[in-house]
Amino acid sequence: MKNIVLLTPGFPESIEDTTCIPALQALVLELKKLYGDEINLQVVSFQYPFKKGNYFWNAIPCFSAGGANSKFPSRWKTWTTVFKFCEVITKSILSM
Repeated sequence: MKNIVLLTPGFPESIEDTTCIPALQALVLELKKLYGDEINLQVVSFQYPFKKGNYFWNAIPCFSAGGANSKFPSRWKTWTTVFKFCEVITKSILSM
């Protein structure tokens, strides 16, 4: 199984959030449709949604760093959050 971690500035917070980067939503849905169980897809967003945490969007696991369009130096905290989350994902993938 291939693992894909999609890093993006923003991603919809729910399926009702249709105006947040529609092209990216279409790409993620198409990847899942075409490859289904052949890929392990995870979306990681830096800035939006503004609330930090894990959630599912159309049964796809997502993580928001909750950067809330912050400016420097707060942006470093957001990047650190994303790096730590990606480290956890990597360790879990390698232990499979």
